[in-house]
Amino acid sequence: MNWFNDVLTALLDAVQSVDPVLRTLLAGVGIFLETSVLVGLIVPGDTIVIVAATAVDSPVEYAALVAVVILGALGGESVGFALGRFFGPKIRHSRLVDGSVSTTGVVPRTTSTGGAASRCSCRASCPCCTRSCRSPWA
Repeated sequence: MNWFNDVLTALLDAVQSVDPVLRTLLAGVGIFLETSVLVGLIVPGDTIVIVAATAVDSPVEYAALVAVVILGALGGESVGFALGRFFGPKIRHSRLVDGSVSTTGVVPRTTSTGGAASRCSCRASCPCCTRSCRSPWA
């Protein structure tokens, strides 16, 4: 089990050696990619933020990390929503859907598909799904 401690120590030392500005920007990009459409299934943004937070040395670095992560998350959600708004109608009327699968038959009009996707552990696709199914509040 000592080898595991050595690996974790090496990883945390490597994170600590990265420039704080670059580390903060990478955390923001990671959370942006996670909250964008389906990229969150590949890029573990939360993990990137937690690992970046282990190397924070001062309250200023902490505040910067929090601000960048919040902006990255909001930006990623907005991009996912915009992509759903743009591509959603095209997908609904394409050969992909082809009339055999209807978004209105799966989820009632008063319920957000994004909410349904969230319940199915597909949090990364929520903004896109919400807009693509013509949610009444979107």
